[in-house]
Amino acid sequence: EKDLQGGKHKVYGILQGTMSREGDVEDNNKLTLGIESQVQKNLRLGLEGFTSNRGEGGAVNVTYDVNERASFYTKVSNDIDSSSGRQITTTVGTNFKATSKLDIYSEKQFESLRAERSTSDIYGVRYKPSSNHNFELSYGAGQVKKSGSLTNESDITKRDVWTLGYGFDNPRFEYRTKLEFRKEKGNENLEQWVTTNRIKTTQTGAWSWMGQFDYAKTTGTREDETLTDFTEAAIGFAYRPINHDKFNLFGKITYISGLDPEDQFNKSSSDYSRLDEDDYEQRSMVYSLEGVYELSPKLEVAFKGAHRK
Repeated sequence: EKDLQGGKHKVYGILQGTMSREGDVEDNNKLTLGIESQVQKNLRLGLEGFTSNRGEGGAVNVTYDVNERASFYTKVSNDIDSSSGRQITTTVGTNFKATSKLDIYSEKQFESLRAERSTSDIYGVRYKPSSNHNFELSYGAGQVKKSGSLTNESDITKRDVWTLGYGFDNPRFEYRTKLEFRKEKGNENLEQWVTTNRIKTTQTGAWSWMGQFDYAKTTGTREDETLTDFTEAAIGFAYRPINHDKFNLFGKITYISGLDPEDQFNKSSSDYSRLDEDDYEQRSMVYSLEGVYELSPKLEVAFKGAHRK
């Protein structure tokens, strides 16, 4: 990563390689190159491209500040997912600062997958009554269609999402929590509760610790009731030496059980079949270590290694 023209532009590169694998797990070697640029005072542009053994893709994003209160942004990404294949996502949104404590935003998203296409509209508010507390409330409505289906109502699923979030922070402690309720109506009716939680504490000037706990439960009814769940828990550290602040080290241990909440909904909405036990009864431990070293005020290098079992 390197800053150019006093930080006005930034270029970066990421090289990812698979050190070892077992079974039928596919290699995931990837090279990513990107640039972020402050084109004008009120216009920011980002470009990114990657090539990998799974395919090629990239993203472009633009943010335009209309004035001090209002901004407009858009992003188009073309990515490769190991389970759902190529995924093209287009997002258009606006943010308006109603007062010094209240933000109002709206977003439109179009997503195309191998088995389905979806659209969604999101409306929300962020409220920060003080420097330590912040709240967020949003509602999203959308629909999912099977790829190739135009008018068949049985191939259309309607989706609603309600979200409530809270955050607290001070110089030594940070906490974030979010609760979501998702509902789908189609050939299969699904309801899902999702909670995400993050905590971070700084004990000394050099060390800080983090914790994470995410949980999701999905119920679906057609002829009977099916229950699936997902759990992700993690603990990690960050080490930033006071006397050698050019070096940062991060480590994390993560436990994962079940099928990701988005995949639970996507699988059910795309084929309207029951979730098989093999689809979500997985148990994984992930160990990761990451380091960043600042070679100069304008250039830094980073490494990251991870092992999944």
